[in-house]
Amino acid sequence: MTRTVSRTFRTVAPAAGAPTISFLYPPEGQIGKEVRIRGTGFNADPSKNQVTFAGSGTQRLPAAIKNASASEVAIFVPYGAVTGPVQIAVDGAKSNDYLFHVLFRPDIAAGFPEFTAGASVKPIIWLDQPSTDVAPLASAKLTLDAGRINASGLVADAQAGEALVVSDYSQTAGVLTYRGLEPSGEKRHRFEVVGGGETLAWVYAVNSPGPKGVVFEVVLDSLADKGVRGQSLQISFTKDVYTVPAPKGTEVNRTMDLWSGPWNLFGWKMLVTVVDKITAQ
Repeated sequence: MTRTVSRTFRTVAPAAGAPTISFLYPPEGQIGKEVRIRGTGFNADPSKNQVTFAGSGTQRLPAAIKNASASEVAIFVPYGAVTGPVQIAVDGAKSNDYLFHVLFRPDIAAGFPEFTAGASVKPIIWLDQPSTDVAPLASAKLTLDAGRINASGLVADAQAGEALVVSDYSQTAGVLTYRGLEPSGEKRHRFEVVGGGETLAWVYAVNSPGPKGVVFEVVLDSLADKGVRGQSLQISFTKDVYTVPAPKGTEVNRTMDLWSGPWNLFGWKMLVTVVDKITAQ
């Protein structure tokens, strides 16, 4: 699936003696990614080069500079940057604009609002995509290395096709419907998130096979340009499915594997792994 966003901006030749951008390597990337600007007229002193990215509206966002030479400046894509022109200024002289595509990974998270020692707690899943330029393909997997997981508890009293939860905290109303246990593979419990008459996402819950196990996998719908782009959902389950380790002070490593397939690089996926250490209270 390919999604195209059309953007137009005018490139003006730099004034005589001003720096010139020949190309960016790579020409696309996510927030925080290192990018190398190749060209002429740069300053070998990093502090003499000012690199900016497009931000919200007419905002220009400064990029942190890693190192510099007369023909190359290495920078990091700043937080809040959007697809648009990159520009470098040396001693006040501005270069030409050069288009850079910012690749967004959706904000997806799964967790527990409480972490009380020995208690069983309810999960919450957040889907937050304020931008419409994000990938239509994405998933998140959550793993906890301690405690007890019982994904079956989510659906102990539910029948396939039953609407379990209406998200009370959503900007867009969504209904979570249980679609049954998959017959093969990991035997995942499958839920469908529906809002505005469209499938927004699929949620899969899996029992822990041992001390470590995937609790949830959230998959954004990739069909017909759907998904939760430009929307926010908070899915609150009504069942306790995770038991926190009983001893107070026990540390639990929570690993979130997030991946997305950027719309302008079909067939390629970007993986981000976040590890948090939580203490049983």
